Amino acid sequence: TKGRSSLGRDESGKSTAIGSVYIAGVLANEKTLGEWRRIGVRDSKKLSRKKREKLFQEIVKEAVEVKLVEIKSVEIDLGKHQLNDWQMIKVLKLLKMFYHEIDEIQFDNWESSKYRFWWKFKKYRGYTDFHVKKYVVEHNADKKYIAVSAASIIAKVVFDRNMDELRLKYGDFGTGNPYDSKTLNFLRRNLDNPPEIIRTKWATFQRLLKEKCNINKVTLN
Repeated sequence: TKGRSSLGRDESGKSTAIGSVYIAGVLANEKTLGEWRRIGVRDSKKLSRKKREKLFQEIVKEAVEVKLVEIKSVEIDLGKHQLNDWQMIKVLKLLKMFYHEIDEIQFDNWESSKYRFWWKFKKYRGYTDFHVKKYVVEHNADKKYIAVSAASIIAKVVFDRNMDELRLKYGDFGTGNPYDSKTLNFLRRNLDNPPEIIRTKWATFQRLLKEKCNINKVTLN
């Protein structure tokens, strides 16, 4: 028997000042999860890009289902929801995309506590019943559960590929990390007319905008 099925969820791109957040869900059975553990599936942050790309192919090939949703920078900038709320909204959308029976869902908890997670889960779920036997909600679940590790690899590979495409279109803005000097210089060059890939409502962009305003005040005086 191939055993019970587990669905892991994780995201990539949450902390960058540029680009989308990608949330992946990977559904697999016990036999496949055991094989993934053997070939080195683990938290994507502990793997090289080359290794992630290789494992990405294996995961897509062997999983029961792999689904992906995106939170675009323009959605983040709308201010309708905080990013953590957007994650919950998109995760619930993601869960509805799966067709096969799910015995257990494993969440890498992005909220500060389980209480906040379940409060938002119930708030945004409405009357939808996912008919899941067991939910696991833990911080650092990508280090403990292979299905979550697999989801982290899927999300990270898709995020990296998208960033490659954006760099080709908009120029080399570095990693997109708020502490990257290339990224900060790119943001400074685009303060007046930022392209839609920049998260303009984020503290990094707002701080640079404020700095520019202060410099202009000094110049005018």
